[in-house]
Amino acid sequence: MDKFIVHNANIDGPATHVAIIGVGDYPHLLDGSGEKTDHHDGMSQLTSPPVSARHLADWFITKYHNPDKPLGTVTLLCSESIELKYSNPVSNIDYTIAKATLKNVKTALRAWKKHCDKNEENITFFFYCGHGISQGQDMALLMSDYGEDNDNPFDGAIDFKTFQERMKRNCLATHQIYIVDACRVSTDTLIETFGEVGDTILSGPGTESAISTIFYSTLAGAKAYGKKDKPSSFTTMLLKALNGGGAHDQNNDWRISTTRLKEAIDLFMKRAADDERQKVQTPPTDGLVTYDIHFLKGIPSVEVRVQCNPAEANNRAKLLLKTSDNKEKKQRKELSEQPWDVEVQVGEYIFSATFDDNQFNNQNHKKYVTPPSPLINLNVQ
Repeated sequence: MDKFIVHNANIDGPATHVAIIGVGDYPHLLDGSGEKTDHHDGMSQLTSPPVSARHLADWFITKYHNPDKPLGTVTLLCSESIELKYSNPVSNIDYTIAKATLKNVKTALRAWKKHCDKNEENITFFFYCGHGISQGQDMALLMSDYGEDNDNPFDGAIDFKTFQERMKRNCLATHQIYIVDACRVSTDTLIETFGEVGDTILSGPGTESAISTIFYSTLAGAKAYGKKDKPSSFTTMLLKALNGGGAHDQNNDWRISTTRLKEAIDLFMKRAADDERQKVQTPPTDGLVTYDIHFLKGIPSVEVRVQCNPAEANNRAKLLLKTSDNKEKKQRKELSEQPWDVEVQVGEYIFSATFDDNQFNNQNHKKYVTPPSPLINLNVQ
């Protein structure tokens, strides 16, 4: 059995195959356990990527649902300061996770491609979280052994764009999704000095032409962020979108398409930045084509933001929501200057703001709420 696979459903027919890489431990960067490379460019250790990778693996194994292309395999590699096993949340089998060195990743991705090649109707997901450096369209994804060879630090990196293009041309799976959760800060000196951006993983130009979409966590030339020992900002919003925030109703079911996934992530990232819960990070895409990837098994919950206009009324308002038949009713527990974020199921609600001091007008607003996250503005002036 492939030592990099943590879930294998042995699907005979079209399936979804997932490769997840999370790199946080970099022995040859600042504060690393090995000999420091001269080409660290200020980069140091990370804690978010392995956590992000594990959370995403859990989501695919427990929640991913595509009746036409069910989950086939999940490949997982992580580099973290403390080696931890991965427990498959469905089978409860513990796996020793291979470190995300270039050698391991190269072997794992070639094996993953073989699974992807088994049926042209397959969907492939590639996810990377860790250090990334770029120049123009070139982007290097740094594996844990980046800098081990001080004379050629990119001997521990993947040339992402070439890898993605060769997958597009060489892999039989017609639908391919790439998610890159990494900084894209320009490091012209490094790339120009060594004249490369890493290993291409695959060889040959190929003749296929898959639908290949890339979701980046941040703009070219910009940084990506995360909190210590938590999933990254982008992965947090990605999971929020996959859990229903990016869903739409079609043919009496709820599904998430590539386009709706992007719309939801964009909204969640912008709202979090506006709330100053995270730094500004704009996630672009390349090659976006609309098709369904995930089908919910029930009606999604929706995070609704309720606020007063003017904003100074927020800390005086009693905020309430209810269904027209009063079967469901929720009230904000305490006064606050901040808007009220409340989670409800899809449906029609009456939102209200009332005041004890008569400084503002009471207000009601009826709204049918659906994902991703509607904003209810109660005009109380």
